[in-house]
Amino acid sequence: MRKPIDNRIDTIFVHVADLNRSVRWYAELLGLEAPNGTLDVSGLYA
Repeated sequence: MRKPIDNRIDTIFVHVADLNRSVRWYAELLGLEAPNGTLDVSGLYA
């Protein structure tokens, strides 16, 4: 039996110029704690 397509959004990608600044902004917006230090982005665009 075939399963119907789920009507939902699973993932959203937002390209930003400054990842660390964006993480802090979204964390504040959502009421979350931002990670300390610089994020390792070496594998993001591999």
